Amino acid sequence: ARLAQARSNLAAARGQFEISRAVYEAAIGHKPGTVSLPASLPALPKSLADAKARARAHSPSIGAVQHNVRANELLLAAAEAGRKPQVALGAQLAHNSSSGDSTSIGLQMTMPIYQGGQLSSAIRQARANVEGARAQLLQAAVTSDQSVANAWANLRIARAQVEASDRQIEAARLAFEGVREEAALGARTTLDVLNAEQDLLDARLARINAESQAYQAAYALLAAMGTLTAKDLGLPVEIYDPASNYRAVTGTAVQSTRGARLDRVMKRAGKY
Repeated sequence: ARLAQARSNLAAARGQFEISRAVYEAAIGHKPGTVSLPASLPALPKSLADAKARARAHSPSIGAVQHNVRANELLLAAAEAGRKPQVALGAQLAHNSSSGDSTSIGLQMTMPIYQGGQLSSAIRQARANVEGARAQLLQAAVTSDQSVANAWANLRIARAQVEASDRQIEAARLAFEGVREEAALGARTTLDVLNAEQDLLDARLARINAESQAYQAAYALLAAMGTLTAKDLGLPVEIYDPASNYRAVTGTAVQSTRGARLDRVMKRAGKY
């Protein structure tokens, strides 16, 4: 019965292994080679309060809502400026061959007097949008704190499981060695030895699963804080810089050089 159960577990593990390989290939773009756990867990905050503070500073979701609040505040300022007077100053210099040079300076002021409540309505709408965006920011902060707290709790649980697994392995090892010695003296049966060995193997398997859960919990915490990035992890890859990319494309032609070349090739080929 145990042999059949072991064969069933082996078949299930191999199936899960193939599924994991397929998931890896879909995410990375190539089949996995020799994969091993990192030497250590990534650097993590020392306390839950520190983790929440980092999340509020680096979380992409909070950053997006903060920009939305700022944009709505600017729209409100623009709407309020619509009811203020606008002053325009102009100057002109003219030359005439018969009358000579002439200069003129003009000052013009315009101010809305009555627009049927359109300006007041636009300002109220802009203020409502600002308040709505600020409420979204508050909700984003609350959601971020909750996500970080959940990830922090899962990490503590995983670490406790790793420590418990280490103690379990040590206890199972001592028990197995004791049973094996007793079996050598004829006090235990072969089945007793096999049971003790199975307990030791189960403890080692639990240790592997606990360690895997600890790594997952650590990276889940980094994701919740918004620091699960190539830059923060120090990965040896080219780091995407949105600011420099924006400067590179600002003011460039709508069509790239490569696109223009492709168009010429397609035209010569009679595609369009």
